Amino acid sequence: MFAQVGINTDIPRGALEVNGDMVSNQLIFPKNLAPVEVDIKKSYNLLVQNTVTNNIEILDVRTTDNTGIAALVTFELVSPNGDWVEEFNTMIDATKYALVVLSGYFSVDVTGDANTSALPGVGAKVVNNKWVLNADYPSFANIVTTETKKWTITCSIFPKSYVKILPEQTVDMKNLETNLNSGGTPILN
Repeated sequence: MFAQVGINTDIPRGALEVNGDMVSNQLIFPKNLAPVEVDIKKSYNLLVQNTVTNNIEILDVRTTDNTGIAALVTFELVSPNGDWVEEFNTMIDATKYALVVLSGYFSVDVTGDANTSALPGVGAKVVNNKWVLNADYPSFANIVTTETKKWTITCSIFPKSYVKILPEQTVDMKNLETNLNSGGTPILN
């Protein structure tokens, strides 16, 4: 005879299904997961669910052939107007994913006052629930007309289910360049 046991569920989907918290003094691994090797036990690994097979798998962060929690995406925006990009729609759903701009650079020199240099302003924001990118050298203009211009912007994208979204931190700078007071409550305790 075949029986299934459910705790806090009337319709168990396996030999034992617990709907709620469970405490164990030993590690429990799903049956589809291979035994854990000694060197893996000594490293930081994550258990993730494969969205194709629904199997639980070990994510070994030491290798490049495993799936990751985050994606790195490089946008090469070729032939922008001047040296700026305004609200380039990445088509990345901001309700599901967090996006962080890691770096951005322009392929040609920009000019301004001979005694002045500028850092590029590159950022992302949400417009209509999609992540959009902006890039510019403020107060400078591209003067190169003979070669193809390109912004290269690298972003990291995380599913929001893996990211702790903290509230916005507001600090009154009191019209000073540096805030001599502390920023208030720490973001993480």
